[in-house]
Amino acid sequence: DALVTLARSLPDGHSVVVRPHPSEDHAHWEKIAAEEPRVLVRYEGPLTPWLLAADCVVHSNCTSGVEAAVAGVPAIAYAPLDESEFPMLPNQVSQVVDGDAALVDAVAAALAGRPLAPESARATVDHHLAAVRGPLAAERMVALFDTLPVRDDRGDGRRGHRRTDVLRTLPARARSW
Repeated sequence: DALVTLARSLPDGHSVVVRPHPSEDHAHWEKIAAEEPRVLVRYEGPLTPWLLAADCVVHSNCTSGVEAAVAGVPAIAYAPLDESEFPMLPNQVSQVVDGDAALVDAVAAALAGRPLAPESARATVDHHLAAVRGPLAAERMVALFDTLPVRDDRGDGRRGHRRTDVLRTLPARARSW
């Protein structure tokens, strides 16, 4: 019901894109979309392009909310049940709403450009996620490759196996990729 209410409240030129979890029954969402033209169900490709193109992300305690917070896209957690006793990261970095009217108001605020994230959101993201700033994970892995030793022995006096040429050149090849 909230999905249809939200779709009907949007200004012209906006729609709601539902991206179901892989394990969900997509038919449920497709039935809603068939009855409401401003609801689209899409599950193609990675999430990032969809997220970056969105004016805001509405989730229900989903990692998409964390990804939105990291990307600077307003995130709204739809939580009609009181989940405050079990705080989860996606909701901690999002504006939490508990009903349809609050959801419509929060989306309208996002479309108007008003900030939604709790003041603690950036600190929460920085506390829980590694490498939000600085080198990318791939760069950190390549740097780690450079520290791997080439062992000539097994440490027990027997001759050890040397890395093959493929393994020996892996750090340089990874850097060039």
